Formats: sequence, structure tokens, C-alpha cells
Amino acid sequence: MSNSSQSEFYKFTSEYLKHITTLSTGSIVLITTFLNNIFRYPRWTAFVIVALVGFILSVIASVVAYTLLVHAYRRSLAKSTVASCPLNILLGSTYLTWIGFLVGMISLTIFAVKNLL
Repeated sequence: MSNSSQSEFYKFTSEYLKHITTLSTGSIVLITTFLNNIFRYPRWTAFVIVALVGFILSVIASVVAYTLLVHAYRRSLAKSTVASCPLNILLGSTYLTWIGFLVGMISLTIFAVKNLL
């Protein structure tokens, strides 16, 4: 991978991780708003716990993946060569980011539907 295409990869991946992190933290705020203002006597609160755990997992995994990218990019700039990143950890963190976000969204949706009907 050339330095130019590697820089684009770092940029694209970091933007993706930032968006997922923003959506996950916003969803945590949305959950607390739901519980405090919309649902006086919420049902199926276990889904709230699952959603919170999913979103927190997503944020933590995203921070790990982003940190790996920043470190690898810094090394590639210092050496003027293509620096590798621990790909298995990066991929695992990225998958955990996505899975945590997906679990959180599904749980939040189930909780909202059950309490709105």
C-alpha cells in the first residue's frame, strides 16, 4: 500500500470510528432521556441494560481501534514508510465497535416499541 493510499485508509477508518462513537454516545444520552422524561413506568428494562452495555462496548472498542490507527500513522510519518498496525487487534476492535452499536440499537428499538405500544 502506498503512503497516499495508506493515508486515505487512516482518514476513512478514523472518520468511520468517530461517527460510530458519536452515534453511540448520543444513544446513551437518548436512553437516559427516555427513562427520565418519556417512560414513567418502563417495561422490559433488561433491554435498556443490554443497550447501554452495547453502546459502551462500542465506544471503548472504537477508542482502542482509533488509538491503534493514530499510533500506526504516527510511526509511518516518522519513518516515511508504510507502518503496519496490529491488524488482528484493529479488526477485532472495529468488529466490536460495530457489534456493540448494532446490539445497542436493536435493544433500544425493542425497548421503545414495547413501551410505546
